[in-house]
Amino acid sequence: MTAAVTTLQTGLKAMLEAIPANDRPLQYTVRIADVDVSDLPAKSVDPEIVIGFESSQRLGRTTATILDQYLIPVTIRRRMPKQDQTQLNENHALEEVLLDALANYHSETARVDQLVTLHPFDIASAVSPGLYTSKIVLDCDVLRRVSPIVQDDTTPTTILTKIRRAVWDALENWSEWDETTWTRAFRDDADLDELALHDPAEFEFPAIAVTWGPTSPRHLTNLAQDWPAMINVTAWFPPHQTSLAEYRASQIVRAIWQCKPEGQNVEYVRRACGRFPEKNSPINLDSIELGRSGQVKALKLTCGFVITGISTPYNA
Repeated sequence: MTAAVTTLQTGLKAMLEAIPANDRPLQYTVRIADVDVSDLPAKSVDPEIVIGFESSQRLGRTTATILDQYLIPVTIRRRMPKQDQTQLNENHALEEVLLDALANYHSETARVDQLVTLHPFDIASAVSPGLYTSKIVLDCDVLRRVSPIVQDDTTPTTILTKIRRAVWDALENWSEWDETTWTRAFRDDADLDELALHDPAEFEFPAIAVTWGPTSPRHLTNLAQDWPAMINVTAWFPPHQTSLAEYRASQIVRAIWQCKPEGQNVEYVRRACGRFPEKNSPINLDSIELGRSGQVKALKLTCGFVITGISTPYNA
């Protein structure tokens, strides 16, 4: 079993143990192990939750990061020698609490994409006389860094890099926003490396990313070209926050055109490229589905800006 699996199991165990006693329909114990019906004490009253491991597969990779899928079974076991409806109702209530907690689990490297199967408590779940089980299987995404992503200070800073950083400076220093405006900003190389492998997660909303669009050079003379470079700004919101997404769209446009360093008279973007950007693509606000399962619904905001007058993108 890999260290990534152990870390995921340990995180799930800690999360389940941290659920306050008042929020638990039944008190329980949690352990990490393969499920063996014979090792639950015959006189056990409280349910036991066993976190196991089923399988894994590679979903994708970059040169620095691997994205794996892990199927993690979470089995609830309870001895009920004299089964009655009250006990079944208690079991179902416990299942609901665990489903909510497990569906929302995430850590720095792992998240639950979906709950793929559920075998609830019922009479047919008896695996031996008086022992009943319920099984939930978690379909998880796990990111692993296989090599560090560091800023290469030896790479020359080109006009394209200056423009991208100026856009971020404008967005991050806009007076209408603060550090709580965006839960996740995909700004640096490591963030964009992760975004190439999977979508933002629901717990990261609202999220924002700045990326490059297609650049189509056009000749000015036989020896000179104009490089209109397109910057794309993408943001993700919960589906019930349409008004917020509309407001943020207007603020993104204003920030890129108007935001200036404190005490300065020239805007961040204009300072970087010598002129104001041009609005090019329409502002789109679409309802989308995220993740491999498509179970997470979201609003996706996209807009693009063209920077003209770049004679070459290769030199500062």
